[in-house]
Amino acid sequence: MDNNEIKKYSELLLNKPGVLSILGTDNSNGNLIDRFEVDIKDIDVLGYDFGANFRNKKYKVLFQINMYLNTDKEFIDCDGLWHKYNLDTSWWEHHIIPNKLSPIINFIDTDETILTLRVFSKDGNHQYCLENVEEINEGITDTFKFESRKPTFSHQDITGLTEDVMKDMSIEELETVSEALMYYVRQFSYDWDDNGNRYVRYDEDRNPVEYLSRDEHRTIQEIRNNLYNIKNNKEKELSEKEGNELIPIFLKFLEMDKKINPKNYPEWLELNVNETTNWGELMVSPIIDVDKWLSQGGSSREIRETKYRIEHIWNQYVKSKRKLSVQQVYWSGLDSYIKKVFRKEIRPKFKELPGGDCLHSVIFRARNSWNNVDIQIYPRIKSDCRDWYSPRKFSEYQLQEQIRDILKEYGWVHGKNYTFSGDRD
Repeated sequence: MDNNEIKKYSELLLNKPGVLSILGTDNSNGNLIDRFEVDIKDIDVLGYDFGANFRNKKYKVLFQINMYLNTDKEFIDCDGLWHKYNLDTSWWEHHIIPNKLSPIINFIDTDETILTLRVFSKDGNHQYCLENVEEINEGITDTFKFESRKPTFSHQDITGLTEDVMKDMSIEELETVSEALMYYVRQFSYDWDDNGNRYVRYDEDRNPVEYLSRDEHRTIQEIRNNLYNIKNNKEKELSEKEGNELIPIFLKFLEMDKKINPKNYPEWLELNVNETTNWGELMVSPIIDVDKWLSQGGSSREIRETKYRIEHIWNQYVKSKRKLSVQQVYWSGLDSYIKKVFRKEIRPKFKELPGGDCLHSVIFRARNSWNNVDIQIYPRIKSDCRDWYSPRKFSEYQLQEQIRDILKEYGWVHGKNYTFSGDRD
């Protein structure tokens, strides 16, 4: 198998959905990995054999894997790839890629081949994690050359980053400058020759090239924090603007769906869509009218079906990277019902039942989360009625059945609109 065939089959193996989805997905753009491209070159390079105590070794083939992420950011360092994309280039080079290319690995002379991974933006115009990139000349070279293309800063450049200047920057510019500034600061370490009273930056040969006093170093950290806060506020404003623009669109879809599928929108359930969003997250508050819910035979299952329906509309038709959040359920009229009906009419009937004098109290509370949308009703029995030595002939099971029958007269159907349980969520 020649290099062209190896390149072709390698790209087929790496561009399978299972490989492209390893880093996860972005709600707006799909997989975080857009594609892979493979480049195979003949080289003559003297490098290190890391498996043989760093002895010099000749390499003849460069097997270069190019990964294109679904982003157009100008700059991402290795830390950024790890923290934001969970991408460790070294792990991919030594484990994931060789594993995925195992069907053709026998056609590659691994002893003379260098496998490298380079990470690019989607359009290929920006390369990331350049501090770990080793440029290999096509000709003969003594060692691998190291070249860093990170944005560079000087202390004079940083002092020009006033608050007004930062506020005029776009979110992308703020992020780029913030990451580059972080890289600049990380190059400095305590200058122990000066008893740690200043910071020093070294070149590749460990020669000092720049010094910062403690105050200068602290000022740079404050500027970076300010950059982050301004960027954070801009992102929040943009997210909330985009989220608020989606509210009328979402309401229109709900109105259309209500006409087509009225059974998913019972009269006793009201959906209150908040007029503002929190970080672009659209919030829906369900309101249940308890009196209508009981008179119309509403059930907990219908509430959950409505939740699934509105989430489907959001994901299928609105298709926004902004989130839809369904808040806890509000039970309208429940407090009034407990005071006027349950305590004055229903509970006295429980006391009149055989064994009713053994009732200590009756739990009546609402579950407010979508996963448990129902009412809890449960009788608590006095402890002395449960003692084995109690002289009373008392059946707790019979008492519970009679309580269920009374509740049914008032529209409460066990397993439909309430649960016979006292357990808390």
